[in-house]
Amino acid sequence: QNVLDGQSTYLAKLNALSKIVNAITMSPTTPERKCIKGNTLVLLDELGDGTDPEAGGCIAQAILERILQSESSRTVSTTHPSVLKALSLADERFSAASVLLHAGDSNMYKRPTFVLSYNTIGDSYALGAATRLSPSLPDDVLERAASLIASNQDEHGTQRS
Repeated sequence: QNVLDGQSTYLAKLNALSKIVNAITMSPTTPERKCIKGNTLVLLDELGDGTDPEAGGCIAQAILERILQSESSRTVSTTHPSVLKALSLADERFSAASVLLHAGDSNMYKRPTFVLSYNTIGDSYALGAATRLSPSLPDDVLERAASLIASNQDEHGTQRS
């Protein structure tokens, strides 16, 4: 991030992703650019975050699709935008996995088991995480957030991440 240059955190991430995509998809004979040769595993954390979730998810999807155009490249991505989580349902090139969580009250934070469940789309449990802050958020803020999440679920049938 560089505020003086007008570069947000999101723009900085996109710049880094652009370098990766170009390095994977360029020809080894292309001058002035670094090219990645051979089998490549691209690890991406929190892909699509830092901007409007829908737009960020769509840009991230286009990036993932481009990475997969290279026959020697694969990617593992962590993400929350619903459009990305749903890719595994609509496109056989993608598959989903979720980290299983210990059972507990749905309003409470659930600790991860660090066991992956393949072919499942998980929830983010944002409200549970918000209850664990130190210092704590005021109860009225958490209650309002819970109300907004519930109304969003009622409107759309599923919780947005």
